[in-house]
Amino acid sequence: MNSLADENLKKAVIPLGGVHCASCVSRIENGLGTVPGMKRVSVNLPSRTAFILYDPAVLKPAEITARIEELGYKALGIMESPAKAENIATAGLEKEKRTFQKKFLVALALTGYTLLESVADLPPYSVMAAAALAWGWCGSHFHTGFLRAFKAGTADMNTLVSLSTSVTFFYGLLITFLPSLAAAHQHAQWHEVAMLVTFINFGRWLEARSKSKAAEAVSGLFKMAPKTARRLKNGVEEVVPAESILPGDAISLRPGEQVPVDGTVTGGFSSVDEALLTGEPVPQDKAAGAKLYAGTVNKTGALEFTATGVGSELRLTAEPTV
Repeated sequence: MNSLADENLKKAVIPLGGVHCASCVSRIENGLGTVPGMKRVSVNLPSRTAFILYDPAVLKPAEITARIEELGYKALGIMESPAKAENIATAGLEKEKRTFQKKFLVALALTGYTLLESVADLPPYSVMAAAALAWGWCGSHFHTGFLRAFKAGTADMNTLVSLSTSVTFFYGLLITFLPSLAAAHQHAQWHEVAMLVTFINFGRWLEARSKSKAAEAVSGLFKMAPKTARRLKNGVEEVVPAESILPGDAISLRPGEQVPVDGTVTGGFSSVDEALLTGEPVPQDKAAGAKLYAGTVNKTGALEFTATGVGSELRLTAEPTV
């Protein structure tokens, strides 16, 4: 796409909060994609970061974050450094993991207490209080997610969990305080409320653990980015810091080396592993005129290329292959 080469366009990375599933990713990409001035949006679910390309003359960063808030999610910042964004998102995932673990353990204890009602003579209002705590505190994130989705005019898993537990809980309150409204043999299902919250929190905890590990792996990839480059100057190869490379500089790339900056191949032939950006396991052939992206790995042959994107102008995601 030609606009990607437009010098007036700007790239940014946004660490996100409240993103849990593919429907969240789709909602953000579709919601941001319709904003005037937005050229490209790509949300990475494991790392919970949005990679965007926009026109700063039309769209301001504050408008981008405001739109994300309207969609029911949190923008934890807007920055040019992918590594910094990954660190923020990883910290958020770690905090979320600890929260879900705590809520799961508390809900498990409360569920155990409500189940004792069937074998022990427990005060009925204490069982109700245990169920209320499980529904209200251990399940608070489900209710918050439901309200967020309702405000955005959509529905997700939080909607299902919040509605099911809320209907059961409030019906239990109704027949507890107004037993004449209960049908024969009906009783408050306190342990069902607590059990459902417990099981779903357990799943969320496991999900947060796996996402945290995936985010750490992605952060590790950013840390592995090459720190030096082989610049060609007057036919002489010199090793220089990658941040000193300027657009138009000629770069030499040997087999097995990572591409230090974005560029266009001017000589040589090789295959390049772009899995870091695209997830595609098959290396892509590169010859004169082909695009190279920082962080990808040269596999077989030697290449020479001209730097086109350096510093804050590095490509954040590779273009889809046609």
